[in-house]
Amino acid sequence: MPQVRASTRKKLLASVLLLGSLVVTAFLAVKSGSHKPPSTLEAWLLGIMAAALQIAAGVNFASVGKADPTLARSSVRYLVTLGLRAQKARLLAEESFAYGSPESRHLALGQLSVYLSEIEEGAALAAESWADFHADAVADIIKGLEQAKGDDNA
Repeated sequence: MPQVRASTRKKLLASVLLLGSLVVTAFLAVKSGSHKPPSTLEAWLLGIMAAALQIAAGVNFASVGKADPTLARSSVRYLVTLGLRAQKARLLAEESFAYGSPESRHLALGQLSVYLSEIEEGAALAAESWADFHADAVADIIKGLEQAKGDDNA
């Protein structure tokens, strides 16, 4: 069975809640026009139930695709750190190329390897942070990358 995205589940739940509110409202309208209309208490309860279902549907629709600011800050922090590490690696490579001796270039390659490992790890952490609050977007990107990788291997 195909896996349903979280945003699709939220939209589906919101749609069901909205449909439920319409059914309750329609039931109230039909019952009010019948030979035996609902009591005032029943009418109020049905009206409140319809309103609650509409509010719940609105909340679910509004929460689809909304990022948690704390997680967004964490992800941006990772990205800024990655930028700083990449800058250090670039400066090290430029300095080593322009002024380095064979021995210092050898040491610089070791340091570059460390910087690149840190950048790789930081990129993975940033992607995980994004996956925490927008898993659908990350899944789409990964799927696209895997397809592109498969096309390259063909």
